[in-house]
Amino acid sequence: MKPKNKQAKFILIFAIAFLLMMLVVLVLIVLTLEQGQTQEKQQNTIDISTVSDRKEAKNITIREIIENSGSKFIGVERSVYINIYADFKNDLYDKNGRSNEKYFNDIIAQIVDLEKSSFYLIDNDKNIKIFVLYDKEKDKYTIKINEIEDFYDETDGETYVDIANTQIVKKTLFAVSNDFYYNLQVHNYSFANTILVTSEREELPNGYYKYPTEHIKAKLGGSKVLNLIFDEDYEEPISTSAVLANTKLEDIEAKFKEPGFGSSREGYLGYRTDSEYTFFYGDEVSIYPYKYEANEYFDEYLTDYCATGDLDKLVSDFTTRWSSYFEFDYDSENQNLKLTFPTRGIAMDIKGNNSRGITIYSNYYLTDTVKELIKQNKITLKPNEDLILITEKNRRESMK
Repeated sequence: MKPKNKQAKFILIFAIAFLLMMLVVLVLIVLTLEQGQTQEKQQNTIDISTVSDRKEAKNITIREIIENSGSKFIGVERSVYINIYADFKNDLYDKNGRSNEKYFNDIIAQIVDLEKSSFYLIDNDKNIKIFVLYDKEKDKYTIKINEIEDFYDETDGETYVDIANTQIVKKTLFAVSNDFYYNLQVHNYSFANTILVTSEREELPNGYYKYPTEHIKAKLGGSKVLNLIFDEDYEEPISTSAVLANTKLEDIEAKFKEPGFGSSREGYLGYRTDSEYTFFYGDEVSIYPYKYEANEYFDEYLTDYCATGDLDKLVSDFTTRWSSYFEFDYDSENQNLKLTFPTRGIAMDIKGNNSRGITIYSNYYLTDTVKELIKQNKITLKPNEDLILITEKNRRESMK
């Protein structure tokens, strides 16, 4: 073959190879751009075209969309926005703390594709309120769940699980049976007209009063007895079965099995009834009258503070009407607050006016209001800690 023909053939092969390579590069660029656009769209909104057959989807109803998701359809109200009520099969997180974001996004995408309008998805029993704001010009929508944008980035499933599993320590068959304590109960734990008024007393460094001749110590708040302690020399029975302050723990545990806290081996026993926590040590008995019930005032105070950040008002709310706090220290200038209500299960250790310093313990009666504040990360939950037990351990240590 002539040299010129060989050269021409080589040039032709090279040109074809070059063109093929350029074609591959162009295809890769197009694919990359499409993937980038898809990712950008997913970051800002949920893709409206996730419905597989858009023509078929136009013939479906809101009711069918809800029921096809395994949920119960309740009804629709059409006003400024469409309000869709349902009993959803899933909560925002499952019982293991895993996100159900995809489940709700699939429902939302289908309803947007059908309605092309803004709407609410509401499940009152599960406290779910999802607002979908639709932009007709851009054919995009944004989602706000329970007033939180980027809900699944701002919340975590562990908190939801903690809320679901939080419960106060179990009750036992134990009951306090003591004449002096009964008299306090009858008078709503006011120490007026009792030996706590008439007997000589000595103030202890930890805020307690000691009544030596009566073999009693007491923590007082306002006119109320917050914590009552019988010394080992106190001779009257504390409970049925002739249990005294100095009765051996092994004997108490044999009569009242499965205490809520501790064991004879651990050196203390703790029992909860409907109206008190009682702790035995063999050398003293400590009793805390308490309430485990919803407190609408506390919930109102917390909600108002989390919305306004007015710490001065929070202090006034919690201390003007209520005197059952064990600790109180307020630095208004630096916006620091130390305030604890052990028998209600709430403690505030706020620094720099940060609401996360409000901690809810397992012996706080969790209402839907407080659950929402916890879910929104506005206040803190310690689901496995009882504030009365913590307070009692600190009290015991301070008196050694």
